[in-house]
Amino acid sequence: MSVQSVDSLDAAMRLAIEQAYQVKGSTYPNPPVGAVIVDLEGRVVGVGATEPAGGDHAEVVALRRAGSLAAGGIAVVTLEPCNHFGKTPPCVNALIDARVGTVIYAVADPNAIAGGGGSKAGRRGLAVTVMLAGALLGATLVRHTQPFYPLAIALAVIILGAAVSYTLGKPGPAWVRAQGPASPEARPPR
Repeated sequence: MSVQSVDSLDAAMRLAIEQAYQVKGSTYPNPPVGAVIVDLEGRVVGVGATEPAGGDHAEVVALRRAGSLAAGGIAVVTLEPCNHFGKTPPCVNALIDARVGTVIYAVADPNAIAGGGGSKAGRRGLAVTVMLAGALLGATLVRHTQPFYPLAIALAVIILGAAVSYTLGKPGPAWVRAQGPASPEARPPR
């Protein structure tokens, strides 16, 4: 894949959401998910979307495209990485095995069986961030699972003011912990 730069994590999340929308309707029973891998230089080195049922999930597709450039980088995902064995292994295991440094996701997985990947990643030493601005953009992607959950997140974003993120577990780089997309720290280093 060609390497491109992103100006901010919001831009990376928008790219992940675009990936998810491209496969919406073709992934049932899995939700359409998009993933972007950003390396330490702030370059997009892998993108992916959930394949049809039984195929790889978005994170695995993006990691495969990123290869070794994923190590130490940031995975930006529209839905919390899954944490269960179904037809495929847990996505959180693939992120841990690839030695990604930070996982950022827009919406916590409302599926009680598949959820918990963010917590597992945090326990394994990855920085984990829920990016509520991404939730505002991508809430409809998981609507079929829990209709009011994404709406509640979107309302929280509106109330708290557009783009708010908070970090769970160990802190990531300064530009990951930034309080909004307008701050200089919200942009990856060049």
